[in-house]
Amino acid sequence: MKNIITTVGTSLFTNYLKFNNNIKSYYDLLEKETYSNNSGKNFYDEKRKIKELVLPFAQNKRDSAELKSLEKLFLKFKEEQIIITFICSDSILSNLAAEIYSEILTDRNTKYPNFVVEVKIDYIKNLIPFDQKFVNEGLSQLIYKLEAICGGFYADKILNITGGFKGVIPYLTIWGQINKVPLYYIFEESEFLINIPQSPITIDYNLFEKYYEVFLELSESVEKPKDKYIKENNLFDDFPSDLLYEIENDGTSLLSLDPLGLIYWRHYQSKFFTFYAPREVLEEIENQPNVKRILATKFHNDIIRKNKTEQKGEHFVYDDGDNPNRIYYFESHRKIYIYKTFQSEELAKEFIKRSFSKDDIIQKSLKTKIEVKNV
Repeated sequence: MKNIITTVGTSLFTNYLKFNNNIKSYYDLLEKETYSNNSGKNFYDEKRKIKELVLPFAQNKRDSAELKSLEKLFLKFKEEQIIITFICSDSILSNLAAEIYSEILTDRNTKYPNFVVEVKIDYIKNLIPFDQKFVNEGLSQLIYKLEAICGGFYADKILNITGGFKGVIPYLTIWGQINKVPLYYIFEESEFLINIPQSPITIDYNLFEKYYEVFLELSESVEKPKDKYIKENNLFDDFPSDLLYEIENDGTSLLSLDPLGLIYWRHYQSKFFTFYAPREVLEEIENQPNVKRILATKFHNDIIRKNKTEQKGEHFVYDDGDNPNRIYYFESHRKIYIYKTFQSEELAKEFIKRSFSKDDIIQKSLKTKIEVKNV
């Protein structure tokens, strides 16, 4: 199975306007309307009219960058079941284009029953080309969305960057390169599908280890006072300032993680899992090979960890399933604290009856890093 993550723009509509002007008034009305702020006026009639006119055009001519590139990718991966995840900007027209593509591609399943296409549509709030929020918030939300789609597993992903706002291409390219996700692109005027080759990119992980808490805070998408970091962390001694951006708010300089810095930080998190635990728990884990394996292969993954966690009394317990391995933990300020681990189900059940102090655990815990192993 392949998941082809495809960015969506509005070339379908601009190409249609080259042949027919009958949607221009609707197009002009919707061109700068955002998808997220449109609940009070959802333009149902205008969207319905555009879809009614453009859908047959798209079905017959397939005159869009997105459809053309997807057809080429279908031929390349014809033995695979395909999931298409459309990534839309925060615009009504981008999302409307994705809806039209979804209808066309879903209909494709009836024509080619041995070739199954499943379509999903996601939009990125504040990914707006004509708004400053594009840099401050939209690009970061795009990176978080990509990571959520992948869930830490990149081997079956493909990134199709043919469509969409061109300002995101540099960031998508770097994200794809460091995570070894194949990137494909096709020019609208061309029939040739380009595979962007992988390039060696070296990342200094020591920087993330030294400033782990700083990155953890700045990645929360909340600006932090610049003076705080200079005083508390000597932040700019060896921290590359191009990984940050600075904004002024009521006379205060605030820092946030640049989208490029966020890409590198998330990559570090996908390679290494950092958690906190008291010394005696760390020593216990060293003698528990199954627990060590689970931490490196499953527990580190946010999605897997949440799906396998149950609340039992005052404890949150990671239950690995049909085996006796259990991990007791909690999260505080984006940090994960592990305070007990078991390779015995009976002992784990007995521990549920015990009380514990989060403050005491936090005070005694040491920071620990293990290498992630995606299997």
